[in-house]
Amino acid sequence: MEFIKRNLFFVILCVVFLSIALGLGGYKVYTILANQEVFQIEHKDPDTGEEPAEKEVTEFTYFSGEYERNSGEIFFNWTLNKADSTVDSIFLYYVDPMDNKESELLDVSDYSSYRINASIYQILPGSNTFKIKAVLSNGKTLEKTTTVKLPLVLDVTQTIKDVKPGEAKLTLSYKYGKNNEVKEPRILIYSDITMNYKVTKTDTRVNDKYVIVTQEYTFTWDQSQTITPFTIRWYFADIELNKDFTADFSKSE
Repeated sequence: MEFIKRNLFFVILCVVFLSIALGLGGYKVYTILANQEVFQIEHKDPDTGEEPAEKEVTEFTYFSGEYERNSGEIFFNWTLNKADSTVDSIFLYYVDPMDNKESELLDVSDYSSYRINASIYQILPGSNTFKIKAVLSNGKTLEKTTTVKLPLVLDVTQTIKDVKPGEAKLTLSYKYGKNNEVKEPRILIYSDITMNYKVTKTDTRVNDKYVIVTQEYTFTWDQSQTITPFTIRWYFADIELNKDFTADFSKSE
């Protein structure tokens, strides 16, 4: 008490400053709450008193493509949120990796998924870019892009002909993109019979997109042995790709 009496002036001054600070703080809080309430009122529907829902956006929300090795087809799947827009057409496009030019593949307006044969549409081995585009009634165009990877070697086939005792001819065909050179495959033979083989003919054709290779092999073995169907594996070592076939040298295909 003695301290307060001696310092009464300073105590009163501190009380005054504290009162002013509390008053200003309370006013600040009141102002913030008031403004927030006004903001909420302004953003409510005047008829229902509820906040309006966010307007839906017309857009592609999903687009993907996947190459299926067994069928040689590319499966596309997409989702288009139309909202309140009218869609006139939807088209699928391919961007050629050699010249980066965009070409129209087909009209998919009536679908949400589609399959195409990679060979028929001349889709190149390696990484490929596809686009899907939707044209709206107001003239606006929406698009989305996806990337699909194909094996670097396509259309690997094997045929057998001119079978005779102790000898047969086998033809291997395959193709690869001009921009992705592929080396000749190695042969792995899974047979109990010892065989010899050699390349007797090679034909290489080049067009604007592909290098198409056809090789003829002559296989020989001891004709006193009974030969049964066996597996041949063609191993493209530089791209780590295997392709297995059954070989039956008891008959021509």
